[in-house]
Formats: sequence, structure tokens, C-alpha cells
Amino acid sequence: MYLLESALVTGLSLGFVYVLYSLGFSSTFGVLGEMNFAYGDSLVVTTFVALAAADAHLPSAAVVLIAIVVGALTGLAVDVFAMSPLRGRGDSVALIVSGLGVALVLRNLTMSIWGPASVHFPDLFADGAWLSLGNQRLPVTTLVILMFIVLALGLTWWLLARTRIGLYIRALAQDPLAARLSGVPVRRVRSLIYAWGGALGGIAGVLYASVYGVLGISLGFQATIVAWIAVVLGGKGNVWGPVIGGVILGLAQSFLAVYVSTLYETTFTYIIMIGILLILPNGILAVRRSIRV
Repeated sequence: MYLLESALVTGLSLGFVYVLYSLGFSSTFGVLGEMNFAYGDSLVVTTFVALAAADAHLPSAAVVLIAIVVGALTGLAVDVFAMSPLRGRGDSVALIVSGLGVALVLRNLTMSIWGPASVHFPDLFADGAWLSLGNQRLPVTTLVILMFIVLALGLTWWLLARTRIGLYIRALAQDPLAARLSGVPVRRVRSLIYAWGGALGGIAGVLYASVYGVLGISLGFQATIVAWIAVVLGGKGNVWGPVIGGVILGLAQSFLAVYVSTLYETTFTYIIMIGILLILPNGILAVRRSIRV
């Protein structure tokens, strides 16, 4: 029973972090169909800037605000300088390569400024406090992560369903050419989506570092791969897809680490993902679009 409780608590904590990762990645991959492989390294740069703000003894709210602004600006820069010039050339591979190139540039920039070693990151929200759940302890910051997930989902729903910008985004996701012909400012909407994803990534990086107390260069690759898997697993284009995919991924890794081995948790997680996609190739919450003729 103790092992079951441990696996469940750890898996949910890890799953919530993965949900945060995937929400930012899903904004570009789910809507635009573009795999922004610079996402994770943009997240790392933003989190290191937030760490500098925290070391300057700024309030936690100010640190989060800085992460949101820097993340949005970083995401916007990736779109303007790396993605936008390559669109319309009929080659999606060029966008992927460009994203990977930006990721390497950001990674080397981060290493040159802050060094290659992992550093300590303070808990900005609960000062390391824990909650007792039976025989298990849950970091209070995990509940803060859950709060941010609910807030991000609520804001995303409001943005998509209740605003003109959301109407533009839905039109762009449905048919980019028809959206452009209908007067949708496609280029600006795409830049807004990248900025929104960067802002969510900035929050995700700060919350992850606050929970685990460490920040390193390797977080960039981890965040990108985990977010990509969670979005594909949950279902591309569905607002709940990243939530389902992230929680399943976190629980799978936790249970495999407890009951099998920590050496193979990543390998078995990918095997489980492949198995689910063999049964549901479009993800668990696949979006079905009808075509009117």
C-alpha cells in the first residue's frame, strides 16, 4: 500500500509538471501544426532570467511576471526570426531544422552566461513546505502548479471561445488559406500564439525548478520531448489533450520506477506510448473534423 501511495503521489506531481510543459508546446503544435523544438531551450533561458530576479530578492509575484514577459518575448523572437521567414515555401522540414538551430543557439548562449552546471533554484511559492497525505508528503508547490494549470486552461478557453483573437486562432487552425482570404491577420496571430506558448513555458520552467530545487541545461531537451509526447498521447488540437497526456505520462513513469526499475522507466514509458498510439493513432482525445462539400 505504501508503494502504491508513493507511486500515485509522485506520478501526479510529475504529471502536473508535464501538463505545464505540454500546454505551452500545444499552443503551437496543436494549433499551427508546427513543432517548435526551440521550446524547451527558450524555457530554460526564461527560467535562468527568473532565477536572476529571485537572487535579486524580488517578490515571487514579480519573478513570475518577469518569467511570463521574458517567455513571451522569447517565443515571439523564435517566430519572427526563425519560423516566419520560412513559411509558405512548402517545406515543413525547414521549420523543424530552423527550430533545432535556434535551440542550439539558445543552449550555447545559456551555457556561456550561466555555465553548464546545474544550480540551486529556491522554492518561490511555499518555501519548501509539504503536506502530509497518509504516509506520503506532497510539496505545497505542487498544488500551486495545479492552480496554474486550472488558470491556464480557463484563460485558454476564454481566449479561444470569447474573444475575436480566439476566433482568428480557430479559423487559422481550421484552414490557414481561408483564414487569410477572410481577412484574418495570419502573421500576427501566429506570432501571438508563439508568444502565448512562450509565456506558458516560462511559468512551467519556474514552477518545475521551484518544486525540484534545481535548474540545468538538460531541462530544455527534457521539456521539449516530454511536451511533444504528452500532446501526441493526449490528442493534438484538443485543449484537454495535454492534460490527459501529461498526467498519464507522469503516472506511467512513476509506477514503472516503483514497481519495475528506475533504469527502464523512460524506455517503458515510450513503449506504452507506442502501444496507445497503435490503438488510437490520433491520441486519446482525437479531434474529428468534418469536411463540407
